[in-house]
Amino acid sequence: MLDRTFFTSSFEKSCIFGGGMWHSSVPMRAGVVGAPLARSGCMFGMGAGATHIVDERELAYYLRPATPEVALSFTPTQPKMGEPVALALTFTENGKPLGEMSVSHDRLIHTIIIPQDFSGFSHIHVEDSAQVSDAMRASGVYPLQFTFPTPGKYLVAVDFAVRAERHHKRFVVEVAGGAPSTTYTHDSAMIKDFGEYTVTLNSESAGTVPAHMHGGDTSAHADYNINLKYHIAKKGFDVIDLEPYLSAPMHIAVVSEDQSVFVHEHGMLPPSTIDTLVSRGKSLVGIPENHGMHMTEIPSRFGPDVTATISLPKAGTYHVFGEFMRKGERTVTHFVI
Repeated sequence: MLDRTFFTSSFEKSCIFGGGMWHSSVPMRAGVVGAPLARSGCMFGMGAGATHIVDERELAYYLRPATPEVALSFTPTQPKMGEPVALALTFTENGKPLGEMSVSHDRLIHTIIIPQDFSGFSHIHVEDSAQVSDAMRASGVYPLQFTFPTPGKYLVAVDFAVRAERHHKRFVVEVAGGAPSTTYTHDSAMIKDFGEYTVTLNSESAGTVPAHMHGGDTSAHADYNINLKYHIAKKGFDVIDLEPYLSAPMHIAVVSEDQSVFVHEHGMLPPSTIDTLVSRGKSLVGIPENHGMHMTEIPSRFGPDVTATISLPKAGTYHVFGEFMRKGERTVTHFVI
């Protein structure tokens, strides 16, 4: 049931315009339950990083802006093709280690690495090799391990959250080891085979994005919405046993041809009829349709369709990398739109 203040509560509107979802749950911070009784409130995140706030004053404090800075360093200082390298990400705010970083989709920091020719894709985390420690949080320095497979320039994109506010940082890294390859080509086909799967991607413009829909993501400032619709099949049959990957049906990275734009978003399951009606009802009272509508739980099995709405700052050619999981194995897809 929808409570009587569904469309009128200032608490709910602050929640949705802040990028959260109005939901009934037990109070929770970073996956830790704070009280036994469920209450209506504002939900952020999924999985280990889920936070459910039931007090409007606490929400205002949680939504206060952050001004983080990120630095990237290497050991050895010059990465070389085929040689393991230690990366260190240092997070600060006003010269001090950045506090209140939030777990998002089961990981504290998502780092995506893409060569300039788009011939590869890597999505790595601190937790891949070590648990995030109190010492890391106290210093603001987080280690990563990686081996660059080819020489040339790479985009290293860092995606993280401070409380409810998402942030992105891009770095361009030069990897030594010879001349970059110029043989890789890509096409604009919208039906492709990736291993044993045939994946179809349909994309369409969803119009301009109102300024207030940028939510807590301070790096986007987008002007256009693009709807993406994935369909996954195997040997002519729909795949209906996809599994969540890092608390999402899909992880999607969208990068412009010149790598000046990077967006990390998450696929969702197609909305049900009731979801659509509730979303349209919100739009009648000034809450944008579909804004703040996020799943708090994902079925353990689903498919064959996954959707996403991506906000982009400009028209152009974009590479779309989508990651999905089935039977414990991750598949990476790559399309050009």
